[in-house]
Amino acid sequence: MTITNEPSAMNHCPDLPSDDDQGNIPADPFTALNAAYGMLLTAKDFQVMGGNPRGKMMLHNARLHGTGVLRGFRMRQAPGRKLQVDPGLAIDGRGHELLLKYSHCLDLEDLLDDHSGSSVTSETRTVHAGVYACFEACMTDPVPTLVDPCDVTRRHDEYSRILESCRIELRPGPCPAPTLQFPRVRMLLGLLPLAEGDSAIAEAARDAWHARREVAAAEPANRARALRDQFREMAALDTLSPGHDCGTGPDCTTGQHCGKCMDHFRLFPVSDDNAVVLAGIEIEVRDSGVQTEILNLRILYGHRNTLVPSSVIQELTCGEAPALLHLPGAVTGEAPQVIGDKVTASPDGRTLTIPVTKPLHRRSVQPRAVLVSTLGEHGWVEEDTANVIYDDAEGPAIIAELVRSLPDDAIIRLVIKGTGPTPVYGSDPAVPLAGVSGRRAGPSDDGRDAVLTFPNLDQLRLKEAAS
Repeated sequence: MTITNEPSAMNHCPDLPSDDDQGNIPADPFTALNAAYGMLLTAKDFQVMGGNPRGKMMLHNARLHGTGVLRGFRMRQAPGRKLQVDPGLAIDGRGHELLLKYSHCLDLEDLLDDHSGSSVTSETRTVHAGVYACFEACMTDPVPTLVDPCDVTRRHDEYSRILESCRIELRPGPCPAPTLQFPRVRMLLGLLPLAEGDSAIAEAARDAWHARREVAAAEPANRARALRDQFREMAALDTLSPGHDCGTGPDCTTGQHCGKCMDHFRLFPVSDDNAVVLAGIEIEVRDSGVQTEILNLRILYGHRNTLVPSSVIQELTCGEAPALLHLPGAVTGEAPQVIGDKVTASPDGRTLTIPVTKPLHRRSVQPRAVLVSTLGEHGWVEEDTANVIYDDAEGPAIIAELVRSLPDDAIIRLVIKGTGPTPVYGSDPAVPLAGVSGRRAGPSDDGRDAVLTFPNLDQLRLKEAAS
């Protein structure tokens, strides 16, 4: 007698990764087998035993890695008006691992005959389509089994293996825009505009705007820490799930999940179409009386989402670490920098006072280290400097004396050299100028020019000029 396969205890939950229509693959991450001595194990028990780790892995893949391509799926035009897709590996929105073991060819004939997804020019038209990978499973390896007396078909065997693979599909029309998760984090980092939209997007934009202001208001030495704190805050808000009481009965109060509740708290990012976008294609064709001629076929891999290994991401995060974390080799906080908002000019506009954050090597402050130019009605004019000295009487500063007064209504451009063969140099530590205070510095042996622009002389004049 054959034991009928019963559904998992949580199969009423519509968001669990049950693949009953794909080969009856059990997958329940939150139900495990509690074996006991002398227990009679049935087919259902073995399904629970295998479905628990499978469901956990699918949930891990979907939530911690996401949908995308891991490797392969190179494409090329093949003879006979076909598109060849090479082997590859991907993860879909339900956490399935999609493996294409052998090259697959897609026929382009039906796509070229369909004019609905085409953009037409005077002589040619461009056909838009997308290539997708979809999870697929089939039953294989039948073995003899006991006959169920209630089964009129008198089946004597059952399939003993489930073979997972993927199906490659060619769909007309442009590839859909990806669903971007964590909108507040993306807005905080400048990857999404702070744009108005529906209520959820507008709320996310307001949160991200306030977070960006908090980071910008932090002191330069604390800005990396402020960004980390706001990143944590935005990520937490993005992962919050709104409470929901459907009011349909006792389900919401007894710990059971009804369908409406699960619409607000989904285990997996997607629930309907789990297809993975492999590439978009654009085919430029010319129609003739005999056959449609393919003039050019472009494969747009930028439409796919590629999952980068954690080890690579780990190394990429080290790229800006020296400048952000004051590690050896960084100059932020160690090398002198120009205090840009404290630069002033004398009442007559002939003397510029340029404060710096650290003491300077007195001999490195020379006339050619400070460049002053103005932009007026006659274009750019390079102002001549009579003398440039270092003065530390009221704090370290560079004093630049000009041959003539700066024009009142001109744009003033100021460059203090931190690069090149003769930069302004610090005395302790002995490193070149590192640009403007609050801005990112370069390596300690390279230095960085301090570049400042002022709209007119009034912005530079000393406040006590009236006295």
